[in-house]
Amino acid sequence: MRRLLAVLALVVSAVFVLAACGGDDPTPTPAPTPTAATAAPTPTALPAWQISWNETLAAAKQEGRVDVWVGGGGVAARNFLEGAFEAAYPDIDVVLFQAARSSERDSRFLQEWQAGVASVDLFNGGSSGGDGRLKPAGALQPIKPFLIHPDVGPDNWANGHLYVDIEENYMLMGGAAATPALAVADGVDVSKLTHWEDLLDPEWNGSIIMNDPRTSGNGAARAGYWFCAPDPKCFNAPMRGFMEKLYKNTGIQLSDDDRVNLDQIISGKKKILISPANDELAELKAVGVTPNLVRSLKLPDNSDLDQISDSPGILFVPNIDIPHPNAATVYINWFYSKEGQQAMIDIRTQPSTRKDVDNSALPDNVIPLAPAFSVNQTISELNKEGGIREKVNEWIP
Repeated sequence: MRRLLAVLALVVSAVFVLAACGGDDPTPTPAPTPTAATAAPTPTALPAWQISWNETLAAAKQEGRVDVWVGGGGVAARNFLEGAFEAAYPDIDVVLFQAARSSERDSRFLQEWQAGVASVDLFNGGSSGGDGRLKPAGALQPIKPFLIHPDVGPDNWANGHLYVDIEENYMLMGGAAATPALAVADGVDVSKLTHWEDLLDPEWNGSIIMNDPRTSGNGAARAGYWFCAPDPKCFNAPMRGFMEKLYKNTGIQLSDDDRVNLDQIISGKKKILISPANDELAELKAVGVTPNLVRSLKLPDNSDLDQISDSPGILFVPNIDIPHPNAATVYINWFYSKEGQQAMIDIRTQPSTRKDVDNSALPDNVIPLAPAFSVNQTISELNKEGGIREKVNEWIP
């Protein structure tokens, strides 16, 4: 018994000795207080435009489509307006209506709009009809509220935002392309064609063809150049006498089919085509056909003044409750972005005036020469009393 008590005493003593020597403390050690260096970072708030863009893009994907109407442009227009956008935004389908020409597109829309059944989100090209027919009828709404991405801001353009319309609110220009003065048939002596007045030589009577200037497209653009150049305000217009003689005396043929017009030059049925369409020239070049071009002709005062215009690089919005407003917004911001404008350059061979794109691969005939005259701002003269349409109707026999 004494031995057992002695053993117990030794065990108790050992426990006290271990405790005194610093054994494990059962009391938990408080966690260190986080310092500023170890605190979790506060998420950075997104800028307002990014929030708006994210919401718009999500809603656009839910809509799933955007309806775009264009006049002419051939395969290149389809590949750009439909193919390039769908490659960038595969969740949004482009439903493309491609009329033979812009005037046909505009006539269809006006009929449906007046009947209250129009259903389209965006128009591309045909600025003469847009500014000369649709806008005066109240059939367009401003495009500015749709420009929400900073990439499409004016600082990214060589000359800021340029608009077709005088209000600078409806039709934003993406680029400015030159249009050759003439395409001529084989055998035509181009040394005889240095001034516009040279077309009045009886030698060419019955052999000239042109896109009808009373509709839209290249014909209206060239007529705007003649009607107003070199004065953008159309006060000093030395070419109107030439226009009257051209339409009255030469037997000029007016046709709205750009491909047929070029075919008549290639086949030799006609000798001179005024303002051949760049889209059609590019398609012919792709299959090895290169019509003879006269790059520019001189004005009566012997000056050079290149004609420039923009049609493929323009979007405008119909004045209706568009069926896919979010998808349309995404489309507009893509169209005027660096990516969209480069696609326009590469596919439609249309120069862009953005500062961050590459125009170097384009054919020489579409690059503007200096000095140049933009006809987009002359479109308002198309439907005025005493304007282009009225005068051409008066002059045509």
